[in-house]
Amino acid sequence: MLIKTKNGFGLGSYEGIPTRLKSGRKITVTETRAALCRINGLSQIEAATEMHCSKSNVNQMWQSIFFKTNTSDALTAVVKLLELGVLKHFILCLIIFSTGISGISSTDVMRPPRPSSVRTRTRRQEGDLRAAA
Repeated sequence: MLIKTKNGFGLGSYEGIPTRLKSGRKITVTETRAALCRINGLSQIEAATEMHCSKSNVNQMWQSIFFKTNTSDALTAVVKLLELGVLKHFILCLIIFSTGISGISSTDVMRPPRPSSVRTRTRRQEGDLRAAA
C-alpha cells in the first residue's frame, strides 16, 4: 500500500520523492508513485489498482517518465531515477548513514534508446516473401 511519508511516498522498502531535474522538468507526485509501484514489481494493472486510477493513466505516466529521463524502457528509467535520488531504498539509506559512505553512483553504461521504427521479420514473414517471389 502506498503511504505518505515526510518527503514523498513509500511502498515496500522504497521511498519516492518528487524532484525537479537538472533539465528543469519535474518528476510529479503521480509519476513518483508509478515508479514506486514498478520498482516493487507491480504490473500496470496492479499499479492502477494501488493508485486508484486506470491502466492507461499508469501507461501515460510511464511515457512521461521515459521522456523526462530520456530513456526508452522501465529498467533504465528506474536506474536513472535511483541515480537522480527520486527513488531511494530505505535500507540502503540506513547503511550509508550508519557507515558514513557517500557518493554511490552507477558505473554501468546506459543503453541508448531503442529506435521506434526498427522492426524485425519473423521466419513466417520471410517465408511469405520467398513464396511471393
